Amino acid sequence: MFQNFKSWYNHGASCDFKWFSAKNHGGSSGVVPRGYKKSDSASHYIKSNTWVNCS
Repeated sequence: MFQNFKSWYNHGASCDFKWFSAKNHGGSSGVVPRGYKKSDSASHYIKSNTWVNCS
């Protein structure tokens, strides 16, 4: 899905972004909270995602 990106930004108004390292919500995962921004030198890869903690 998303390959080799180096920054995160969740500008969503009502949900957090949950990413997964494998297709169909498998593998390792993490949550990017609403309003979170980060850039770094590491390469990131996402194979699937969903929205969580929606208000």
